[in-house]
Amino acid sequence: RTLGVLTKLDLMDPGTDASDILLNKVIPLRKGYIGVVNRGQLDVESDLCIRDGLEKEKHFFRNHPTYGRDRSMVGRLGTDNLAKQLNSILMHHIRDCLPDLKTRIANMTHDVQMELEDLGTCDSGSRANLSGSLLALLSRFTTNFTSTIEGRGNVTNGQSSSSSARDLNGMASPMRGPSMNPALADMNELFGGAR
Repeated sequence: RTLGVLTKLDLMDPGTDASDILLNKVIPLRKGYIGVVNRGQLDVESDLCIRDGLEKEKHFFRNHPTYGRDRSMVGRLGTDNLAKQLNSILMHHIRDCLPDLKTRIANMTHDVQMELEDLGTCDSGSRANLSGSLLALLSRFTTNFTSTIEGRGNVTNGQSSSSSARDLNGMASPMRGPSMNPALADMNELFGGAR
């Protein structure tokens, strides 16, 4: 899954080249190698713009005795080819990960929606009504949380359920199953049923 990038190919000694590496013969990488020529310090100091630097890179590869003649390396040379290759890798990765990501988001949305339904709805209206609704919502949450910590089982809409089971010692054992609020199930799991 590694893509190798060879830089500074223009600084190699005359008569030498990196064609064996670029053709993936020396140290094979799954995605292979791409050779680039970046702007050097002298180019930066002389204010050579990036566009002109890319043109200089193309000119270097086109006129090089090895890179310019070997057609098998055409797609393995230059910043343009590096950008295309990286974009392709990114697009494939997104395509592979997107279905799982969509499923996880849908599940999380469903869980949050269930929690909101368990806490009740807020009547829109005046500012005083919103304050009252917020206070009622916080009160219900506090009641649910306290009931869960005390091990009284499933609590919905501020009313305690009497359907929690008892173990042999008479201790409350929190109700489990599909009817339990997911948030309360998580708290019961965390606190071990508050036994």
